[in-house]
Amino acid sequence: ASAGEDFLAERSTQTGERGLKPWRWELELFQKVCGKTYLHEVSRADCFAYMKWFQDRKKKPRTVYNRMIGLGVFLKAAKHAVDFVFSQRKDNGQIPDYSEKTVDRYTGLDLKRFFAACDAEDRLRYLFFLDTGCREREVMFACQEDFMFEAKDSEFASTYEVHPKPELGFRTKKDKTRMIPLTPRLAEALQTWFAIVGDRRLVFVNRDGRPEGHFLYKLKNIALKAGLNCGHCKTGKKDEFGNIIPGTELCCKTSPVCSHWTLHKMRRTWATMLLEQPGVNIYEV
Repeated sequence: ASAGEDFLAERSTQTGERGLKPWRWELELFQKVCGKTYLHEVSRADCFAYMKWFQDRKKKPRTVYNRMIGLGVFLKAAKHAVDFVFSQRKDNGQIPDYSEKTVDRYTGLDLKRFFAACDAEDRLRYLFFLDTGCREREVMFACQEDFMFEAKDSEFASTYEVHPKPELGFRTKKDKTRMIPLTPRLAEALQTWFAIVGDRRLVFVNRDGRPEGHFLYKLKNIALKAGLNCGHCKTGKKDEFGNIIPGTELCCKTSPVCSHWTLHKMRRTWATMLLEQPGVNIYEV
C-alpha cells in the first residue's frame, strides 16, 4: 500500500485526479488479488495469478495485456524486479498475444445520416470533432480566444490553439501546446457561431454555462435517432467483475448505448481521411 501511494504521488506531478483514478483502481485490485503485505513478497507467481484473474473473467487478450503492462510499470517504478517478462509471447514475453484490430472509422454514408439527424448546434459540435481530430476535453475547454481566422483568399489556414488552461482545470496531454488547422467549412461555421453566442469565453456550454460534458451521451442519442445503431450492443449496471447484473440490461436497438458510436471514432475517422489525401503520410498526420 505504501509503495502504491508513493507511485501515485509521483504520477500526480504529471497528471490530475482524472489520470490518477485508473491507476488507483488498478493498484488496489492488484493488492486484493495478490494478497501480499510487503512489496518484496511479490513474485513471478503473483504476476501469473493476476493475469489468470482477468482471464477467468473472460477479459479480452488486449485488456489482459494492458493490465499486465500497468503492473509492470508500477513494479519498475517501485524498483522491485520479478522474474516475469512484461511483453507478448511473440516478443519473447509471457503475456498472451492479442490481434491488432483494423482501424474502426465512420463511413461517408454513416456521417451523412448522422449529421442529417443533428440540429444546428449539434452539427457544429460534431463537425468540430470530425474536422480537427480533437480529444473530448480539448473540445470541452475550447475558448473563443484560442481561434485565429484568416481571410477566405489567404494562403494560410485558420487555426485552433490547444493549450493548458489551469484556471479551468484543463491540462493537455503531456502539457503540450499545438496548433490545429481548421477546414474552411469549420472556420466559417465557427465564425457564425461566435456571432450568435456573443463574447462568452467557452465555445460549447451546458445549460448552466459550464463546459459541456455530455458530448458522448448526445452523440449516442443522435445515432439512435438516425437509425444507425447496430442493434446488438448490450450494457447495464455491472458487478465488481464487470459482468452485467441481470435485470439492468439495455440494448442499443432501443437505447442510446451502441458501442460503435464513440467520440474517439471521430478522431480515427479524421486521421483516416487525411491519410486518404494524395501525398499525405502517417508522419505528417
